[in-house]
Amino acid sequence: MTKDYSRQKDVNRRYWDALVTVNANTEGNDGYNVKGFLEGKRDLHPIELAELPDVSGLSLLHLQCHFG
Repeated sequence: MTKDYSRQKDVNRRYWDALVTVNANTEGNDGYNVKGFLEGKRDLHPIELAELPDVSGLSLLHLQCHFG
């Protein structure tokens, strides 16, 4: 018998959605530069660039926790 985890998944989704709102609210602090991201600015950190081949003209997906 398979257990139904839909309620737990719903609670978890609502919790993460609430955290996004808190963490994305960076007025006066450009820690996440949400405004720049929404305007198309895509800066990689030097350590990320050092690990990648030339990615000019490509789209990248940066997998991480949080709301990234």
